[in-house]
Amino acid sequence: MKRCQQCGLEYRDEGRTHCLVDGALLSDVVDPRVGRLVAGRFRIGDLIGSGGMANVYRGEETTTGRPIAIKVMHDGLDAAEGRERFRREARHAAAIAHENVVEVIDAGELPDGCPFIAMELLEGRPLREMLGAPLPLELVLVLSLQIAKGLARAHDLGIVHRDLKPENVFIVERGDEPLAKIVDFGIARAREDAHVTAVGAILGTPAYLAPERVRGGEAKPTTDLYALGIVMFEMLTGRLPFESESREGYLFHHLETEPTRPRALAPSCPAALESLILRLLAKSARDRPVDAHQVVRELSALLVALGARLSRVTLETTLPDWAAPTVPPSSTLGFDVWVRRALMLESIVRKAYKDAGAPEPVRRALELLKSEVVVSENLRVERAREQRKLDVIQERSRESRERLGRALHALGRDLSAARETLAGLRAELARREAEAADLDFQIASLRGKLEEVEAGVDVERAVVERTLLDTGARTERAQHTMGEATRAIVTALRALPDGAALLAELD
Repeated sequence: MKRCQQCGLEYRDEGRTHCLVDGALLSDVVDPRVGRLVAGRFRIGDLIGSGGMANVYRGEETTTGRPIAIKVMHDGLDAAEGRERFRREARHAAAIAHENVVEVIDAGELPDGCPFIAMELLEGRPLREMLGAPLPLELVLVLSLQIAKGLARAHDLGIVHRDLKPENVFIVERGDEPLAKIVDFGIARAREDAHVTAVGAILGTPAYLAPERVRGGEAKPTTDLYALGIVMFEMLTGRLPFESESREGYLFHHLETEPTRPRALAPSCPAALESLILRLLAKSARDRPVDAHQVVRELSALLVALGARLSRVTLETTLPDWAAPTVPPSSTLGFDVWVRRALMLESIVRKAYKDAGAPEPVRRALELLKSEVVVSENLRVERAREQRKLDVIQERSRESRERLGRALHALGRDLSAARETLAGLRAELARREAEAADLDFQIASLRGKLEEVEAGVDVERAVVERTLLDTGARTERAQHTMGEATRAIVTALRALPDGAALLAELD
C-alpha cells in the first residue's frame, strides 16, 4: 500500500509513484494503521515502541495539533483479558492525575476492533535503559522520590500497581531536571477490581515480587513498596539485590535470602538511605514503611540534608537525543482546497465537452462534489464546535482531578503521619508488652523459688516439730517420774522421828 505525502489518499497499485489528485509523491505504508484517524480526532503516526501486549505509536490530536502517544493492543491476544487490561489501565491512570504518572487522554477501539489508549507523549526513555551501572546518588534520590510520590497518589486512590519495575518507569526531561513517569497500569488493581484476577494468581515480574505475593497473598500498597526498594537498590548499585537464572530462584530469594547491604556495593550510600532500602525490602510487610508517604518524607529529608542539586551534565549523560518520528498528514483537505478543486474540475469539464454539454453522470458528479464540499465544511464547523465542548469538559475534568488530588494528597499525608505514629505506638506497646512478659516470667520464677523455699522450710519445720513433740513427751514422763520419786522419799522421811524437822529444812 502507498499513501500520498500531500493529501494522504491511499493506493493499492504498487506500481504507481504519484497521486492522481495532486501529483505528489507516494510513499510506502508498512503498517496499515499508520495514518488512520481514530475516535474522530487522533491520527496514528509511526511506531515508536512495542511490548508484549501492545504497540505504541506517535500520534496527533488533529483538532489541537497536540502530539500524543497511541497504545494499541496486539492482534491475536485474548480479547476479553486484553480489553479488561486496557480498560483498567485507562481508568486507573486517568483517575490518578499526577505528574509522576502518565496522563491518559482517551480510550476506545479502532475501526478494526482493537482497543487503544491515547496518552501524553513521553520524550525520553525507560529507566531500564539507564541501568546496568550505578546511577549518581543525587539522581537516585530524585527519581526514587518522584516514583514514591506517584505511588502515594495511586495508593491514596486504592490502586496498587502490582508490576513496578524499571521497564514501567519512563524518564523524561523537565527543564533541567529528569521527571519520572510511572506507566502501564495494565495489571493494577483497585479495591473494586477484586473480581478481575483469580484468587491466588500471581501477576508481576519475578525479580520484583514481594514475599507475600510469592505465597499467593493479596497485592497491597506494601507490595509496591517492596518493588520500589528493589528499583532503588538497582539504581544505586547497578545490580539487583537477588540474582537468579530462573523464576523459581527469584521466588526462593524473596522468601529466604537477606539482601546485601547497599553500602557494601555503593560505599557513598548514606546510612539513612541504606536503612530505608532495607526496610522496603523487609520480608514482612509489617516491617516496611507504613506507606509511600513515609518514603516521600524520608527521601525529601535526605535530599535536604545532602543539599543535593542535579547538574546539567548529569542530565545530558542520562537522557538521549530523540529523533521524532513523523505523523502522516491528514487526508482531510481544507474547505478552500476543495472549493478550488471543484471550480477547476467544473472548468475542465466545460472545456472538454464545449457546447455539447457534459453527460448526465458527469454533471451529477460535479453537483455532488460541490454539495459535498459544503457539507464537509459544515461538518468541519460542527466538529470544531464539538471539539471546543470536549476541550471544556476535559479541562473541567482535569481541574477537578487536580483539585481533588491536592485534597487527597493532604489527607493521605495526614493519614500517613497518623499511621507512622500508630506504628510507633504499636512498637512501644510491643516493647512494653515484652517488658511486662519478662517481668511476669521473673515473678513467676521467683514465686517458684519461694515455693521451693517454703517447701524446704515445711520439711525442716516438720522434723523440728516432731523432735519437739518427742522431747516434750519425754520431758513430761521425766517430770512424772521425778514427782513419783520425790513423793516416795518424802513419805519415807515423814515416818522418821526427826523427819518433820528434816522436811522443814527442805522447805
